[in-house]
Amino acid sequence: MYWKFTIGGIVQGVGFRPFIKKLADELNINGRVFNSEQGVVVEFAAERLLAENFRKRIFDEKPSAAWIESFEKFSERDLKINEGFSINQSMNSGVLNLRLTPDFKLCDSCIEDLKTHSRRKDYAFTTCTICGPRFAIAKGFPFDREQLSIHDFEMCTDCSREYGDANDRRFHSQTNSCKTCGPQLVTYPEAPKGTNLIEEAVLYLTQGKIIAVQTTTGFLLMADATNEKVIERLRSRKNRPQKPFAVVYQDLDHLAEDFKVEDNQAGLLCSAVGPIVLLESVLNNKLANNIAPGLNEIGVMLPSNPLVYLISQQFSKPLIATSGNRGGSPLIANIHEAKRLLEGIVDLYLYHHLEIVHPMDDSVTKMVGDHPIIIRPARGLTPNYIGGTKPGNNTVIAFGADMKAHYALFHEGKCYLSPYFGNLESFEVQERMTFSLRHLVNVLDLKPQEFLIDAHPGYFSRALAESFSNEFKVPLKSIPHHQAHFCSGLADHGLFQRKTSILGIVLDGVGFLEGEKLGGAELFEYHQGKVTPIEVFSFYPIIAGDKMSTETRLSLLSIHPDSKVIPGLFSQVELELYHKLRKISKGRIRSMGRLFDAAAALLGVTQINSYEGEAAMKVEAIAARYLKHHSHYQPEHFKVDYGFESYLRAIEDGIEEGRSIGELALNFIATIAYQLVSFALKNQYKEVVCSGGVFQNGLLIHFIEDYARNVQINLYFNTLSSPNDSGIAIGQLYYNHLIN
Repeated sequence: MYWKFTIGGIVQGVGFRPFIKKLADELNINGRVFNSEQGVVVEFAAERLLAENFRKRIFDEKPSAAWIESFEKFSERDLKINEGFSINQSMNSGVLNLRLTPDFKLCDSCIEDLKTHSRRKDYAFTTCTICGPRFAIAKGFPFDREQLSIHDFEMCTDCSREYGDANDRRFHSQTNSCKTCGPQLVTYPEAPKGTNLIEEAVLYLTQGKIIAVQTTTGFLLMADATNEKVIERLRSRKNRPQKPFAVVYQDLDHLAEDFKVEDNQAGLLCSAVGPIVLLESVLNNKLANNIAPGLNEIGVMLPSNPLVYLISQQFSKPLIATSGNRGGSPLIANIHEAKRLLEGIVDLYLYHHLEIVHPMDDSVTKMVGDHPIIIRPARGLTPNYIGGTKPGNNTVIAFGADMKAHYALFHEGKCYLSPYFGNLESFEVQERMTFSLRHLVNVLDLKPQEFLIDAHPGYFSRALAESFSNEFKVPLKSIPHHQAHFCSGLADHGLFQRKTSILGIVLDGVGFLEGEKLGGAELFEYHQGKVTPIEVFSFYPIIAGDKMSTETRLSLLSIHPDSKVIPGLFSQVELELYHKLRKISKGRIRSMGRLFDAAAALLGVTQINSYEGEAAMKVEAIAARYLKHHSHYQPEHFKVDYGFESYLRAIEDGIEEGRSIGELALNFIATIAYQLVSFALKNQYKEVVCSGGVFQNGLLIHFIEDYARNVQINLYFNTLSSPNDSGIAIGQLYYNHLIN
């Protein structure tokens, strides 16, 4: 009998075709395997029982990086099957319907090659079938070498032999190269001929210099993470006074000397994604004190690519590894941009001439209890998304929000979430997102039927969508911001088919509601395909527009104008002006993010948000420190109502009683959790979805889980998408599906 398997999912660029051939050879099956726009296609001859065994072993033994989303089996009559089993050229049908493959972290086998392999020892572009760049260098699809920028480098005889050898680990590795035929490293300023360029970069680092290192996904800025002076110099040059830096360690053993690492955190660090993971540092660690001012957690990672691995091994100390860009601009991809934009910041450029088609930052995650929270979905996590329900049948593009810009696409039964681009206030970020979207539209030959936008009338993402709408003659549909957050959480857990009512709690910084009202503490009910807002929290005045999100004292003045600390935070002239602005303001807001800002100002934690979420993160940090040193302390719940002023009055009363700011910060966070669970209990909700950027707060999640567990309420947090605005585009797709 003749058979045809069509396998969809993440099955290209992960060694799937070589795996199929090896398995077929083992089972003495004649046939062929090839890539198509649908995924991987297997055509073969076998009796029914053998075909079923073949199918079962494909599922049981597939490559570790592969993910099978769909499997179709057909019996065929007219196939012409030759002796043996072959890997054939891709077949193009014209309709792309496959998961796009993200970039994978350097694998252990390639690490061994970097140490010992005759042709790849110290080679900075070592890859194989299960690791290395994928989407970042993809010009088209399916994932074949001809569609990749590495195609500019013709494989040498030895690499070609590996590529064609079914017993070799690099059999049909599309990114295969070596020192002889692959990309080469270059420095600027140019090093003398014959210089070992890795050693040259390490010399600069040892001398307290800052270097720009071009990986296969973009530039990183690197410096000695143990040197306080060089970090201060980097902060000054990059105009980044407080925002924490990420740190890379040479291996897990060295990392564990400086950080408390749980098994699930180690699993994330060592996974094929290899993200930055937020970890709690231990006392007397090697790191400089100014890496993450005022915070308990630091973002750490293991080398995700050979170049960073080689540098970190030779330097043998932890290194700063932060995005190569200027504040607000996107990740820099090529040397020409780097020389122009990083002038005055870096002392040495280490780069190559492999074209980066889709630059990508590193993903950022944290573990809270047993589940990961995705803070920034980027390298290794995107483009990819697995949703709980297919959001409709049309081709729809969602443009997300402005902060943490992503777009999402629904096409041919697949959801695609783009990599992270940055803040759309930057024109360069707008250009990067436009290029990426246009590239995908062209490659997939899309005919979009609908564009989705955030309801905020002033968002740059809206203006971007409007330009695409005019070009493609496609209508725009406005999606409420907080409902999109809620639907991203519902999608993550496949909850749309539940017959019981589900409570949605969305807490964030700001999102448009209607007219001159902004939200950020929103509750909803989902029931049988309908999302209904629940009015709970009260509004307070908006003072000085966007300035309110950067100056925490303005949030305090808005919410609690009678606070005794306010005169000490303003000059007399300022105070008169802002009181007047508060009185005449027509704009209203109810934001949990701004409440955290106000609490930070009241507690004396910070008066400025120099980066997004700084105040909230520092309030969490001092609360966590208090809990760590008072492990048996049971938080007191403030007597509060749904007007935010009562929270601040309770904190102020505690200050007057002489309580520590750590204890008050802890009680503040615990009270928010207790109030939300109490509302769910009182209104008989047994299932609650929590989303929005505030649910990146580990302590808040800890307390709300603890309280909910005691009253048998099931909680759901974003796990596949991000709770912050990175998840908005996905939520827009699903909300649109509901209302349609």
